[in-house]
Amino acid sequence: MSACIPNRTRTFLHMVGLAVYEPDAFHEFVADVDDLARLLEEAALRDGFTPTDARQQSLIAVSCLRGLLLQGLLTPGAEIDAAAERFITSLAAYPA
Repeated sequence: MSACIPNRTRTFLHMVGLAVYEPDAFHEFVADVDDLARLLEEAALRDGFTPTDARQQSLIAVSCLRGLLLQGLLTPGAEIDAAAERFITSLAAYPA
């Protein structure tokens, strides 16, 4: 996470905040962010998850990544990087 460019992280979270207050003005931004959830859901389905489990798994993954971005911005450090690596590794640990 510390390898991420902090300005990009700040910009992303700023855009998320703006989208909360003006969803119509940021519809395309939200749709682009939701594309990640759809991609993860499709991958989970290919890995043998049920449709419900695939949706939930993608929501958990996207939420965790967003939280790690926010945490990395607020308190950057090696622990955030390690947590991100551990989370990404845990996604591959689910049996098909």
